[in-house]
Amino acid sequence: MKWAKLITALIDVESKGNLDAVGDAGLAVGPLQAHPDVVTDVNNVYSTQFTLADRTDLDKAKAIFVMYVTWYCRYERLGRNATARDCALCWHYGPSFMRIKASVSASMWTDDPDGYWDKVLKVI
Repeated sequence: MKWAKLITALIDVESKGNLDAVGDAGLAVGPLQAHPDVVTDVNNVYSTQFTLADRTDLDKAKAIFVMYVTWYCRYERLGRNATARDCALCWHYGPSFMRIKASVSASMWTDDPDGYWDKVLKVI
């Protein structure tokens, strides 16, 4: 996958490029608004040594993102090749993004209840 366009769009949606952005009551930090659990997962899977402070370093935040979605959006897990949409939704909703369902009515089931992918597409 070519990451540059997707990552640039996600940074715009998540933080408008603010390296020091903080959201989700202090849990989401940095340009990609990474949660502590994301750093923990990446370190556990890849035996890396990222720190929570690395979330505000643009290059490290990008690396954390790529490692995270590469792990959770792999063929063995999805049963197909991952799309940019899969990676964006995984980043936003977490590794269980495929099972998210919300409905306003019985005819309005969606796997993206926040309309996150539409926000990303507007930037792309």
